[in-house]
Parts: sequence; C-alpha cells; structure tokens
Amino acid sequence: MVGKAETFAIGLVVISLLVFSAMGFHQADFKSYHMAGGSIEGIAVAAGILYINFQGFGVVTNSSSAMKSPQKELSLAMFSALILVTIAYLAVSTAVVLLMPLNVMQVDNGHVLADAAKIVAGKLGFIVISISALLACAAAVNATIFAASNIAADLTEKHEVSSALGNSVLKSKLRALTVSSVGVIILALLFPLSEVGQMASLAFLLVYAVVSYGHIRVHKQTGASPKILWCAIAINLSLFTALLINTIKTAPSSAIALLIALVASFGLEAFSLLKSKQHKLD
Repeated sequence: MVGKAETFAIGLVVISLLVFSAMGFHQADFKSYHMAGGSIEGIAVAAGILYINFQGFGVVTNSSSAMKSPQKELSLAMFSALILVTIAYLAVSTAVVLLMPLNVMQVDNGHVLADAAKIVAGKLGFIVISISALLACAAAVNATIFAASNIAADLTEKHEVSSALGNSVLKSKLRALTVSSVGVIILALLFPLSEVGQMASLAFLLVYAVVSYGHIRVHKQTGASPKILWCAIAINLSLFTALLINTIKTAPSSAIALLIALVASFGLEAFSLLKSKQHKLD
C-alpha cells in the first residue's frame, strides 16, 4: 500500500514538474537573461540544502526487505532516482530563474514555484503546482516515517536497543509508526515549516555521518572503499557545521530544539540501558 501510494503521488509530481519546465522554457526570454552575483556563504548554504535533498534517496534502503531481489533492485532504484531527480531539479530551477527576477523570488521565497507556474499557466498552473507540492511533501513524510518505524522495529527485533525501550515505545511496528507520526505532527505544530526543514536537514547530515562511520567499521564485509566513506563523513560534518552556524543566526530556536532532541535521545537510551543492567544484576 505504501509503495503504490508513493508511486501514484510521485508520478503526478514528476509529470507536473516536467510539463511546467517545458512550458517555462517555451515562454522564457533567453536573450534578456544575465547571471547575478551572490555571496559564498549563500551559495554554500544553498548547495548544502540541495545536497540534503538528494540524500533523501537513502531511505529506499530501508525497504530492501520488501524486495524480491534487493541486490539488483536496490542499486537500480537508487541510481534511477538520482538521475530522475537531477533532471527534474535542473529543469525546474532553470525554468524558474528564467521566468522570475531575483528580487521577486526573495519576496515570495515560500512559494516561488507556484508563482512561476502562475506566470506560465495562470490560476490553473498555480493550483496544479500547489497540489504537487502537497503530494511531494506527503510522499516525503510518508517514506521517511515508514523507513524510521521499520528501522526502530528492526532494531527491537534484533535486541539492538534496551529492553525497556523495546518493550514500551518500540514494541511493534504499528506502535513505532504511531510514535514517529505523533512526533512529526508535534514538531509541525510547534515550529514553522521552514524551521522544521532546517532541523530535519541538520539531523539528516548528522545521521548520515554516523552511518558512514558505522560503515567503515564493517567495510570489509560490504566491500566499500574507506576513502569514499571518510569523504562522505567529511562532507556531511562540514555541511552540518555550515548549516548549524546559519541556523543559529537565522533561526536559533531550531538549533536549540535539535540540541534538546539529541540530548533527550541519548539520555533516554542511556537511562534505558542503565535500567536494563540493574534489572539483570537484580
């Protein structure tokens, strides 16, 4: 059911974005376009956010247990996603830049794509792109929560988390999914979506750095190159630092909330492990 819902939603999103790009290129005035300047910090932050968006394809690995032949299907799915997303990003961003002046994009930064679609196809274009944005957001949240709950349940089954945590919060996939969903809803209600996005981006970078380090420890079993994994760690931590500095400047509440979440996570696990050890000693 999750797979079919994702396919339907993403299919509509990709089609609408490619149609918008084609119409945008048709209406754009290439002769009057000229490159604008920008700060190194702004370029670095934008590149970091783009990099984070590309990292989302990693959640497909958490669905490997549902594949008939993961050795073939997983690599095909990941590389296909990267190619498709790269084409869509380049086409859409180029069309938007050609259609809208920079000062207008800065004012309407929360809905630039919808405004660009309005220029191309009027009110209908605005509505179609708005619906596509909602579907893309729903698909991303759906995929991430599905992956997170699967990981939590899998760790519990393999006894990789404390028994106290496994027997309560992560007792079943349904309960893990429910806890994850409630957590996402609370964050979305407490903070503006832009700040939630920043927190998610920071968390992604930190998690992928840790995952890459974990991969180094088992690289002989997987055949991975340690040099590439160390590069991944360096890139993730560098972008994490740059984005964290930018977040502290622009949205300090996001940085504080992320810090609280990290401390609470490690604190809860440490308390659970200590409680389990005491229970064994008793």
